[in-house]
Amino acid sequence: MFVRNSSSKTKPALRRVMIILIAVVLLHALAIDWAGDKFQALQMQDREPPPIAEVQLAPPAPPTPEAAPTHKPFKPKAKPKPQQRIAPPDAAPALAAITAPPPDPIPELSGTPATDPVDTALPSLQAPGHEVAAESNNPADKPEEDKSAPVHYKVELPPSAELKYDLEQVRANGGNPSYGSSKISWQNLGDKYQVTGEASVLFISLFKFTSEGVFDSYGIAPVTYSEKRIRRSETATHFNRDERNNISFSASSLSYPIKGGEQDTSSVVWELAGIGRGDREKFIPGAQIDLFVAGTRDADIWSILVVGQEEIDIDHAKMQTWHVTRFPRAGSYERKIDIWLAPQDQWYPVKIRQTEKSGDYYEMTMTSVRALPDQAAR
Repeated sequence: MFVRNSSSKTKPALRRVMIILIAVVLLHALAIDWAGDKFQALQMQDREPPPIAEVQLAPPAPPTPEAAPTHKPFKPKAKPKPQQRIAPPDAAPALAAITAPPPDPIPELSGTPATDPVDTALPSLQAPGHEVAAESNNPADKPEEDKSAPVHYKVELPPSAELKYDLEQVRANGGNPSYGSSKISWQNLGDKYQVTGEASVLFISLFKFTSEGVFDSYGIAPVTYSEKRIRRSETATHFNRDERNNISFSASSLSYPIKGGEQDTSSVVWELAGIGRGDREKFIPGAQIDLFVAGTRDADIWSILVVGQEEIDIDHAKMQTWHVTRFPRAGSYERKIDIWLAPQDQWYPVKIRQTEKSGDYYEMTMTSVRALPDQAAR
């Protein structure tokens, strides 16, 4: 009986299976390796290469030829212009002693607080603008003549009296006015004189002044003028009528020679009254009266214009007066001064007004006058 050997047949089959499996494994390995390389290549293609900056070197600039040095011709230095001598400051605010306006606004007495007080700081010193000057009747604007020799007026001084005034401050901007009172005492003592004055609100004294002196051929000849303002030290002006023969100030180192006819800011009003009484022909409209006036720190010539005759209200009555004005010089911050003298009442100053550059003004209006004991009753 023939027996078939199966083991010999299965060996070649196994071998073929193993070869096929190995081949399959190798093919898979090759396929995976190829796919990985392909995927990596695709990734490399998707990435944009970094931009390459192209740098070009600029060629060096050609050397600039140096300019030949130029030698400027020698010019001698111009001689400096001589400096102009600065004139001494102007006289103290006009009639400060007489009108007695305080440096601060007068408190309101009507119960309503005053508004918009006058600015008493100084002004931003503003230089005057360059304007074409128009013809003016202001004596202070006209060219000065040689005034080295004082003018000799005929003077007849008024009798002693005490004058009382209402004092009003009016503001140009329309603010509430302020009110006070003032008093001036004039004493004609024959060979000498004394003028005292004060301004007050209620019982508070805001300002006091005294002028004392003698009489000479020019009329009033002050010797000492002093004033005291609220919250300020007292100042004095001396008319040294000895070998010094000058005007000096406690508040200033300036001095002026005495030539005759000099006044202080309070005596000048009474000198004008004396000229009106003794030299009446000087009081014609348009006439000019020149007086040298010393304040608390300096002095200057006051050119006083005779405006003309005016009828004004004084204590509810009409009174005929002569109106005179001292104009400030063009471009200055001086006050304009207006005085009304009453010929029918001994040429006393019945009204006085000071006007600031701002337009604000102080006005004194006489309310009463009485003869002092050494004079006959009116």
